[in-house]
Amino acid sequence: MADKGSAVREDPEGRIRPQDAGAQCITVYICREKRECGMLPDRIGAHLDTIERVHGIVILNREEIVRRIADGVRGEQQVLPAMTALNTWVAVEGLTGAVDVPPDVLEKILFPLRGERNS
Repeated sequence: MADKGSAVREDPEGRIRPQDAGAQCITVYICREKRECGMLPDRIGAHLDTIERVHGIVILNREEIVRRIADGVRGEQQVLPAMTALNTWVAVEGLTGAVDVPPDVLEKILFPLRGERNS
């Protein structure tokens, strides 16, 4: 828990936010557990929105992708590499229109982020 003299304060849900909630303030959430934090799925969803706009596609299995990536990464720092890999896959495949990302593609994206090694 942050002390009273600190610029941040922890709320009961475990998020840390600035004391000043004024118009110039940016709220920052730090998750103790990724499952407790609503920002990880939101961040993944925002990346999916960008991928859809850039490539002119509609991703049909968004919920599955959000769930699998949120469950498969060890923290927020791994969201960008996972989403960059997904964006690269879409670009290389030249996909258009409605797209269903296969489970094996998600597994190939997540495998190296888990720190596992091929045997």
